[in-house]
Amino acid sequence: MQGLVKAARILRDYSDDHLKSIYNGNKPFSTNFKKQLTKPVDVGPLTSFFKGKLKNDCVELLADALGIPSSLERNKDYLAAALAEQIKAFIESKEDDVSLIVSDSYERQRVSAIQSGYQIPQVRYTGDNVWVEDGSRRHETGCYETIHHEWVIHNSGKVVWTKRKLVLVNQKEVRPKFSMTEIDIPDVLPGGITKIAVDIAANGFEGKFECKWEMQDADGENCFPNSRYIFDVDIIVSFDYDRFKSDRRTES
Repeated sequence: MQGLVKAARILRDYSDDHLKSIYNGNKPFSTNFKKQLTKPVDVGPLTSFFKGKLKNDCVELLADALGIPSSLERNKDYLAAALAEQIKAFIESKEDDVSLIVSDSYERQRVSAIQSGYQIPQVRYTGDNVWVEDGSRRHETGCYETIHHEWVIHNSGKVVWTKRKLVLVNQKEVRPKFSMTEIDIPDVLPGGITKIAVDIAANGFEGKFECKWEMQDADGENCFPNSRYIFDVDIIVSFDYDRFKSDRRTES
């Protein structure tokens, strides 16, 4: 608690007994206490404090306890920054209780770290940039199955996206059938995120199919030339004989 008080830049001196009572829950971390904090809050010292105090073997346990999805990597730096953001939210709130924001903040830290220094090699509009979460760009399926694909697309540049769409540009060359080959993209401000989904039917053909998608502007021009791989979806279709026999028995 002494370290946290120092990192939060509280100028008033508190006794160890008083801080222990707050730590143990016997005294509230109340509005009167918050009045001693400087605002706006600088999360830098708080992040450094948590980074120094967090033990590596406790990161996973703490992340689980705070509701961070198990699908995300456990990273001490992200967690320390997220905890600092939580303290900041509490300090700047007029209430004694605030919502738990650690999980959302952790995800923002993760995305920011990935995007840092990330630049598409060629753009049509100066200042434009995009990042598509990895997710699953590769799908394996049976000949007669339908799968669902979702793009999570971040506008990581400085250009407002308007009247754009995703277009399957090699639809005549691939066998899988998409529920849509042109998908309108809602307007997205810099820093914004949009999710777009499509269903894909294997259409009864085996093979590996590289489905090439572009983000195009209102004139049908590729917004990110020579960067098709960003939105591409690979579909690997194979004949599942055991599944086929089972389906035939069910039909009978």
